[in-house]
Parts: sequence; C-alpha cells; structure tokens
Amino acid sequence: MEKNSTIHFHSYMLYQILCHILISSHWDQICFTIWTIKLGCASSEFQLIHYLILLSVRKHIQPDQLYVHYSIEPIGYWWLKAKQDLELNLILNRIPLTTSIYNHPLYHHAHRTDIARLEILDKYGGIYLDFDVLVLKSFSKLISNTYHVEAI
Repeated sequence: MEKNSTIHFHSYMLYQILCHILISSHWDQICFTIWTIKLGCASSEFQLIHYLILLSVRKHIQPDQLYVHYSIEPIGYWWLKAKQDLELNLILNRIPLTTSIYNHPLYHHAHRTDIARLEILDKYGGIYLDFDVLVLKSFSKLISNTYHVEAI
C-alpha cells in the first residue's frame, strides 16, 4: 500500500470511529443515543445487543443522565426491559422526524440521524454513541484530557 493511500485509509478509519462516538466540549455527565429506523418501516425491534450496549454505557461511562432519543419508539421484550430497568435509569425523549435541512430533503435515515445528533449535541452537550458501540472501558482519560487533544 502506498504512503498516501495508507494515510487516506487511516483518516477514513478515524472518521468512521468519530461518526460512532462524539464527545461535546461540554459533556456534563450526559450520554445519549438515537434510535432510528428507515422510513416506511412501522417499527423496529430493540434486541438484546442494544440492551447490553446501554448497560455497558451505564457501567463504564457512568453518566448522570442516559438519554434515548427516538422518533418512532422501539418495540420488543428487550425495549420493555430497558425501560423498566432501574439501574439503567433511561430518560426517553421523542423527537420530531427530521426530513429536511435548509429546504433540502433528507432521504436516507442516516442523514436524518446525523442532523438530529448534531442538533442534540449543540443544544445539550454530552457524549453521543451509536447503537453499535459496546463500551469496554471508561472514557475518563479522553474526557479529562486537559490538552484538548483528540485521542482514540
């Protein structure tokens, strides 16, 4: 692999990681995720892995507030269990479905989620995690970074 393509590949991988985990400069002990489904789907089942991901956030990051934002509420046994889990202590927030930005329609669910994610980060701060990020250790070193240097 050439040097330029290697640099491009590593930049792309960093970009992919940062799309899944975003930390606001004013994180204030808030973590959140956004449950999304494709347009045209009536609902989407919340599965065991999603429940385990929320547990991993609660255990390793230990936020004061753990939000799940959604336009269409998830369904299923594991969603009911997550909502009733006192250890998780979820804060549920129904958000409007973002369909456009600056009068440009958003067709893909990932684009709608991108806009919602940035609006929530801007308004509340916090740590954003995709529902495919299983947290294995604390973010304390990353959060307490006094040099404001990004580190993965």
